[in-house]
Amino acid sequence: TFTGSGSWAMTDVNVTSLGSVTISDGTVTLPSGVLTVGGDFNNASGTVTHNTSEIDFTSNTATILHANGSDLGGVRFTGTGPYTMTDASLAITEDLTIDSGSVIFATGTLSLGGSFDGSGGTFAHSSGTILFNSGDTGESIDPGTSDFYNLVFGNGSGGWTIGANATTTNNFTLSTA
Repeated sequence: TFTGSGSWAMTDVNVTSLGSVTISDGTVTLPSGVLTVGGDFNNASGTVTHNTSEIDFTSNTATILHANGSDLGGVRFTGTGPYTMTDASLAITEDLTIDSGSVIFATGTLSLGGSFDGSGGTFAHSSGTILFNSGDTGESIDPGTSDFYNLVFGNGSGGWTIGANATTTNNFTLSTA
């Protein structure tokens, strides 16, 4: 738990919390490698600097991901959860991977700056939009057995390969892509 108006930096390459990570105030810089979280990740009212790290959720019980307006690097779900993104909108600047479990996505826009692999688990789209906005080519998309609601490709410099069947139950948009 981080409280107070200070600044904290996780200077190890990889950091593990067997329980929850809560940022009640201040600024927290995540490690440059992997932050393994065994419970909730809740940025209640602070600021998170992702430092290109990946957050690996390992919980086998109901767990929340709340970034509160801060961008996150990569996100991976390796426990069974279930997991809920409580932000209306969330930006993940790198890959989003669901290795196992179920994830309920943000109700607004979930921006992804990397690849997406949902084939190891399931996700619920919450009638929200997935915005693929990577500026890199070579990104891949595999939704597994789950459906998207709104799907938008929004960067003309990006390149994606949909490597498995994919369904949108509402809109599919190529916008500047």
